[in-house]
Amino acid sequence: MSLVEFEKSGRVGKIILNDEKNLNAMSVPMGLEFKKLLSKIAKDKELTVVILTGAGRAFSSGGNLDMILDLIKMPQKTIAKNLKIFYKM
Repeated sequence: MSLVEFEKSGRVGKIILNDEKNLNAMSVPMGLEFKKLLSKIAKDKELTVVILTGAGRAFSSGGNLDMILDLIKMPQKTIAKNLKIFYKM
């Protein structure tokens, strides 16, 4: 199962955040998949619009709380470095 799905119909693309059990909360694995997909989409000259949505009952509940709880156990400099990398995704 992919955490980020992509569908294309003609000139319209649809990105679907796909982690229903976590209300599509952004995590590092999801962010990496999202970044990789955006690179692929950027090369598609046929697309004119891309819709971003979430699977299930939520678009996205924000940052994954388990990921955030793991971060706060780290030294402050490491937290800042990891968050910068995460938010660039």
